Amino acid sequence: MEKWKRSGSSLLWHPQALWELGEPQKAVSLRQLFQISQQGWPEELPLGDGDALLVAGLDHWIDSLGVDEALAWLEEEVHPLLQSFQLAYDNQCALLFWIATPKKLERREEEERWYWHHAQGGLLPISRGLWRGTESDAIPIHHKGQIFGIYHPHIS
Repeated sequence: MEKWKRSGSSLLWHPQALWELGEPQKAVSLRQLFQISQQGWPEELPLGDGDALLVAGLDHWIDSLGVDEALAWLEEEVHPLLQSFQLAYDNQCALLFWIATPKKLERREEEERWYWHHAQGGLLPISRGLWRGTESDAIPIHHKGQIFGIYHPHIS
């Protein structure tokens, strides 16, 4: 099984990625993700033979905030949640975010960073917000010559 399906955190946007996980209808909303994290991470997750959690709505939350607010929210709320998830499962489970509008993502090789073309204008350094300082470790997920996601193996 590919690493992105069983560890780290990823942004996914290609429908094939969903079907490879099993039952995409078992995705949780971002709001549910925060509730789950506050209640305590479950022993078994709904996808990937109990090793993966798929979350929908990150892109919509980002676009509902201003660029600066969205970056602060990613750094102050989402990044700690990623750390908590990683710690709870000893980095042996995957937290996957479904991105419905992948055309809004842009990779800048010279900066080793991914940007989000924000709905309100401007660019949001989404990889910086999610993976704070380790975004250069993010790896594109390839499938049959296409990129269908971004995988980050471990954040600190």
